[in-house]
Amino acid sequence: MCLLNADAAAQRFLLRFSYIGSRYNGLQRQRPRNCTGPDNSTIQGVLEAAMDRCLRLRLPVKIFPSSRTDRHVHADVNAAHVTLFSYPGHAVGAEMITKVVNSYLKRTNHDIVVRSAIQVPYWFNCRAEALCRTYEYRGNKKMS
Repeated sequence: MCLLNADAAAQRFLLRFSYIGSRYNGLQRQRPRNCTGPDNSTIQGVLEAAMDRCLRLRLPVKIFPSSRTDRHVHADVNAAHVTLFSYPGHAVGAEMITKVVNSYLKRTNHDIVVRSAIQVPYWFNCRAEALCRTYEYRGNKKMS
């Protein structure tokens, strides 16, 4: 359990993001956060590292995805929620998140883009609050 000062600003955001999963081992982080270096093998690991690096927050970022995808799977739109703990007087805005994180992702050649960040109430949970999920499976067609 982590106790914070009363002056720590906590904000929760719903993130909508897209990715081409060809070079990633799925959405969910595969190794613990305490391992050395960022987990660049998963979408979650890359997003967490990007937010940690760009937003300079009080605590490390932990993203909670609304779903899971397997290795090499692409997503037109996926969602996650994240609670960001910033320093007092240094709140993070939704527009700032998309701008700086996307800039970092592009600069580091990742196939991920944050489509939007929307501030939501602290109780919001993207997995529990999802109204629907739609999956479309496309296989490779073999030419004869």
